[in-house]
Amino acid sequence: MKFNVSKFKLVMRLDKLAKSSNKAPICLRITKDRRSFYRTILHVEPEYWDVKNEIVKKQHPNVIELNALLDKRVAEIKKEISLLEITDDSANISVIRNKLDNRTSFDVFEYADKEMDRMYKRGQYATYKKYKSVIMKLKEYLKKDALPIKNVTLEFIKQYENHLMNKKNNNRNTTTVNLKAIAKLVNDIYNNYDLDQSKNPFKKFKMKRELTE
Repeated sequence: MKFNVSKFKLVMRLDKLAKSSNKAPICLRITKDRRSFYRTILHVEPEYWDVKNEIVKKQHPNVIELNALLDKRVAEIKKEISLLEITDDSANISVIRNKLDNRTSFDVFEYADKEMDRMYKRGQYATYKKYKSVIMKLKEYLKKDALPIKNVTLEFIKQYENHLMNKKNNNRNTTTVNLKAIAKLVNDIYNNYDLDQSKNPFKKFKMKRELTE
């Protein structure tokens, strides 16, 4: 029996070009039954994107690493969707998107490690130390080395805020510094992987500060 399978294409979304970095997201466009959604794989300057061949041009200084990342992420997504369609041939585009959104592979600590490595290599030592302290404190609270993005809920944030202020005796501004660092990582994951922003708890959480003399 034949059934409609998803179609895939790597595209650069120039409508989301960041003026500060002059980079645009390279996204995997997933289409089924004439409906589409996107998954961001990486960001690159427009002049380095080969539209026809759907690869980063060889002129880019990190061409090998970036194209390897493209191949890996696209293969992972295609495999997951193919397995879903094999087990459920009625899966529509909404089911597929929800399946990808519920992946547990987007781990906050794993993402933080990569970001801190970049900070250190760029010589941003003060920022590196701040994030290292924030992550160590969060791991100590969880007593775990993994934090799936789907576990970061509004309730989780409020509980951690309470822990910092009432258990660790952090003042309001120190607590906010910690939460802002976590929010930056979480927001980056939602943006870079094109996750459903309605599930991002920091969109509903208001940061607080105390005025100091």
